[in-house]
Amino acid sequence: KPDERLATTLLAVQYLTQAGQADRAGDVLDSLLVHSQTKPKSSLSTPLHIRLLRLAAELAQARGRTGQHLGYLEQALDLEFAASDEVQLPKFRASYTALFDGYQ
Repeated sequence: KPDERLATTLLAVQYLTQAGQADRAGDVLDSLLVHSQTKPKSSLSTPLHIRLLRLAAELAQARGRTGQHLGYLEQALDLEFAASDEVQLPKFRASYTALFDGYQ
């Protein structure tokens, strides 16, 4: 199943990141992102896709790739907002403040 494979790969990326192998984790994550973008949106669950994008944003930031960081964060926030029935205002403000601060 696509979601199981994605969840397992995300765990591997998190492990590699924590083990100090950010470049290797980035390579795995980049290939996963390319793969997920070629699939129909409905083939990935929204929570996993959001998790993928948030992890990609964190890793891009850690690697000093500001443009990628902001792009992934913006995509994750768009999906979160679209998928939510109600907005948790403090989280919403904090997330978008971080995004807008990055563009300055």
